Amino acid sequence: MMNNYDERQILIKGKIFMHSYYILIALLFINAFLNSFDIMWADGFHSSIIIAMLSLVISSSEGIIKDVFFIKPKERFAFFVLPALGIYLLVLNIAHINDGDKIIAAGTVTRTGCSIITSVLLIIMGVIAGIKFARDKLSNNGEE
Repeated sequence: MMNNYDERQILIKGKIFMHSYYILIALLFINAFLNSFDIMWADGFHSSIIIAMLSLVISSSEGIIKDVFFIKPKERFAFFVLPALGIYLLVLNIAHINDGDKIIAAGTVTRTGCSIITSVLLIIMGVIAGIKFARDKLSNNGEE
């Protein structure tokens, strides 16, 4: 398998994976702690999705900022796709809310609330990638 990453990027990707793992474990422990006191902020399925997405967005954002993700021109299309998908999901969920769905019911995040949180996280990741891409493009134009 051909690897186009240099040694620095491979080392940083390893650290990012480690950070992602630690964040995921910490969030799962916090969720378990809350559940042990009967504090249910979301049902098991939705809390798992939100925790996994939050860990993914934090680690992906770190990789974007440190130049190990979206470095090739073919990969940069993702910064268009991620916020577009997030906006699409957000619009769909706003339509569900207009139809009577609740974001929070009985003190827990509903399916619609989970989907809204996920869409916002996708938008955040796409915006971070877009800002990084624009900053890199401006700095490359300034060097020329």
